Amino acid sequence: MAALLVAAIEAIAFIPSYGPLSPAGASLRSADFVTIILTAVAVMLAALAIILALAGVVGYAQIKSEAVKSATENAVKRVDEILPRQVQMAVEQMRDQSSIDGEAIANASNDHAPSSAGEA
Repeated sequence: MAALLVAAIEAIAFIPSYGPLSPAGASLRSADFVTIILTAVAVMLAALAIILALAGVVGYAQIKSEAVKSATENAVKRVDEILPRQVQMAVEQMRDQSSIDGEAIANASNDHAPSSAGEA
């Protein structure tokens, strides 16, 4: 950018006032020179702003994709740590519950079953 500004200043500073494209007797006044330089600076700043905006969009997309990737990896890792233990606990709880239910049913059927010695 700075090299472009220097090149523009040099090109403008050495524009001959007597070349084939310049009108007869025309010269570059200092106000015109400053206007041209400020316009060149404004164009370069606009180009820099566009480049920075594009870099920002690309950077944001990169950060977002890395965040999603990291979150996914951490979630999978955490699930792999917790899930086997939770499944084991659920299986043990179901076994305990089924053995309690089985014992309750067996006890209930024994309590209400007619005894063959008492009724005969």
